[in-house]
Amino acid sequence: MRTFTVVVCSLVLLSCHYDFPLTAEPTRAADARLEGTWTLIEPEQGEKMDIRLYDDRHYVIAYNNGEIYRAFHSDLAGMPLMSVQNLNDRERKYVVLDWKLSKDGKRLTIRAINPDVVPEGTPNREALVKLIESNRENPKLFGEPGVYVK
Repeated sequence: MRTFTVVVCSLVLLSCHYDFPLTAEPTRAADARLEGTWTLIEPEQGEKMDIRLYDDRHYVIAYNNGEIYRAFHSDLAGMPLMSVQNLNDRERKYVVLDWKLSKDGKRLTIRAINPDVVPEGTPNREALVKLIESNRENPKLFGEPGVYVK
């Protein structure tokens, strides 16, 4: 099944799924520059996702296979992170993603937390935060990037 996993280099399904978001609430307002249709160019090509503002702090992401996600900023330790929840899954688990938008707003790079560094069995938000903060400088904290263009 090709889901948002492909959107982030096949990492979302392979990455850690948590029972909770990284932060209880969004850490900042939604960024209107993320809104639009994005096409994956690396490592594969052609997969599409539509990011729309749900409100001033949340996004809705529709992936071209019908998967729907809710996302919000969960910045931590100076890192631009997002908590992304799969709304199609009954368990409604979360993944944590690192994201970077190019200065011109036309290139979006996304990386998922590496389950070898921050395991799926992390018991609570406090432990998740601690693991991410303590591995901030670890080059293996995130998986390979998925790169998208508008």
